[in-house]
Amino acid sequence: MTDSIRVIRKNTDSIKKHEGDLAIIRDAEIGELARITKSSVSPEKAYALYKDSMGEDPLSAGMLRYCSLIAGDGTPPTQRKDTCRVACVKNPLSLKALTELTRGFSGVTLSEKSDFRALCEEVAQDLSDYCILPYCSSLDGYYPTFQKLVRSYELKINARICLSRPDSDEEILFALLSKNVEIAQGANIVSFSFVQSKKDTLARLLAALSSMQIEILGTNSAPLEYNMYKLSFTVEADVGDFPLSALFFFLDATLPGHTVLGVYQ
Repeated sequence: MTDSIRVIRKNTDSIKKHEGDLAIIRDAEIGELARITKSSVSPEKAYALYKDSMGEDPLSAGMLRYCSLIAGDGTPPTQRKDTCRVACVKNPLSLKALTELTRGFSGVTLSEKSDFRALCEEVAQDLSDYCILPYCSSLDGYYPTFQKLVRSYELKINARICLSRPDSDEEILFALLSKNVEIAQGANIVSFSFVQSKKDTLARLLAALSSMQIEILGTNSAPLEYNMYKLSFTVEADVGDFPLSALFFFLDATLPGHTVLGVYQ
């Protein structure tokens, strides 16, 4: 038994060594492909170049590495206005979220509304710059109503805050939403959604992100309104030091039709 275990261990160590050597060679080939790739290449062209050169599905760690080498150095922060108008339901917790989420503005005008749909309408019609909505609870998870409203009005999360209910142990995440993605200085969390085209799309995507030390903070799914047998997945990830520009390029190349839901801290 002991001799057999030693043989298995020896073979396993040999396999690991060869895998390490192959990984080094593969990384060098990806670097060479990036070197000869034109800086103005489109995500669609990069997808085709990688697939033809590397002989694998580009929804992979290698493609993400390739994108990090060709997609530029980073995404500049969004220049915000000094003042803003924010639609909010007037209750103590929402008002506290309003105070916390708008600290970077020199002046804030409150537009009080009675329900969440009215908040979204206010932003969609350009009557307010932002609205504030609760979107996740420590007891109930992600709110389906929030996800439906965000999809319907195409709103983007630009900041978030976690607050505790004074009368319970429940914690609630509130989001500051607008019509456009705004990237604050130091923002490192990205949320995006996509419709799964193959059974293993989500698994391969998460593996690719994890390979570049991008931390997966959460995933959730919901059936499409027009087809309950197809799912829309939402992924929230902390990119750390990985360039946002490279991640956006990768998503454009490998997940056509995806939607960036927000970039925040």
